[in-house]
Formats: sequence, C-alpha cells, structure tokens
Amino acid sequence: AATAVMLAFILIQPANRVSGVLGGPHLRYIATISYALYVIHPLTAHGWWNAGSVTERYLFKRPMCFVITFALAHSSTFYWEKWWSSRARDWLRRQRQRLLETSA
Repeated sequence: AATAVMLAFILIQPANRVSGVLGGPHLRYIATISYALYVIHPLTAHGWWNAGSVTERYLFKRPMCFVITFALAHSSTFYWEKWWSSRARDWLRRQRQRLLETSA
C-alpha cells in the first residue's frame, strides 16, 4: 500500500528539475540496461576480480570490472535481447495470421 501511494504521488507531480534529471538520457539508458546489469554484475564481482591487495582491487580491477559490466549489459540489451525479441514478435505475428486465416 505504501509503495502504491508513493508511486501515485510521484506520478501526479508536475514537471520539475528532479523529474527532468530522472527522465534524462543518462538515467534512461541505465534504466534500459538495468536488468542486464543486475544479471551480469555478480559474474564480474567475484572470483579473480575480488582477489589481490586493496590497491590492486580498487584502483585496477574494480574500474575494469565496471567497464566490462556495462559493455556486456549494453551488448546483451541492444543486440542479444533485441534479436530474440524480434524473432518472438515475428513468430507471434505469423501465429496470429495463421489463426486468422483458419478462422475466416
């Protein structure tokens, strides 16, 4: 209930600086790839990436991990998922057409 009230409150707000920032291109991009970030980031946060001295981990490995995570999330969202979504839409379109032809 509290989430619904908060969401309703946010949606009825007039346009302001905060909504401009939240709806801007940078955060919109992160929102677009957010699920891929969620899925990919554990793969780049454990194992070899988490070994070594504090300096090595935070000055070298973490920035590299950050870049790799975003690159993989971008590729996953805009290429891999786009390809599969396109194939699914085509298949559904053919199924609907076939259903219309058989019912007519």
